[in-house]
Amino acid sequence: MLTKRAHVRKPLKLRVVGLDPGLANLGLGAVVQEHQTTTYLGSQLVRTSPRESQSERLKKIYNETKTF
Repeated sequence: MLTKRAHVRKPLKLRVVGLDPGLANLGLGAVVQEHQTTTYLGSQLVRTSPRESQSERLKKIYNETKTF
């Protein structure tokens, strides 16, 4: 069992990125916590069509998320 040590400090700023993977619907979200304040940074949903080939769907996911 892990125990908290007195010499281990929490970072001043904590950034968290969440990913809900999927080929049909892929979701991303990001928040930052500083002290006791949590701030929403953004989110994104990428939808692909089942009529597209797998490579077209993956290309769309890549293109829409590379700037997130």
